[in-house]
Amino acid sequence: MANTFPTLSSGSMTVHGTLGAGAMAMYPATVVNSYVTRVIQFLDSSEQRFTVRTALFGCVLEFRGLNGYDLSLLRNFFVQMKGSFVDDALLNTFSMTLAGVTYSYLHLDSDSFESECDSAERYGCKLKISQVRPN
Repeated sequence: MANTFPTLSSGSMTVHGTLGAGAMAMYPATVVNSYVTRVIQFLDSSEQRFTVRTALFGCVLEFRGLNGYDLSLLRNFFVQMKGSFVDDALLNTFSMTLAGVTYSYLHLDSDSFESECDSAERYGCKLKISQVRPN
């Protein structure tokens, strides 16, 4: 997996890094960790709960105030990743670093790329990202 999230240079804040390596998102982000939990219920109605696998990462990145070049970087990345398509070998997944933690095996959760333009020719978009397997 050699794909990394693109480095942006405009917007409400910037994403720092060299070619996306070690990029740090400075945009608003909603972060979620999901678990698979099993529950065993005993005859006395007590329960025992345990996780089956480690947490999977998910987030929604909200980009605002992007210039046309950075919007095209995101759109081209979306096309390169083929939207939400994930092959069996996980070759079209990507990695991204947030708050010093690198998350691998990520994919986009949508098959359509939607952006908006404000009056100053600045753009915005939202990308929903989720992890398909633990690091």
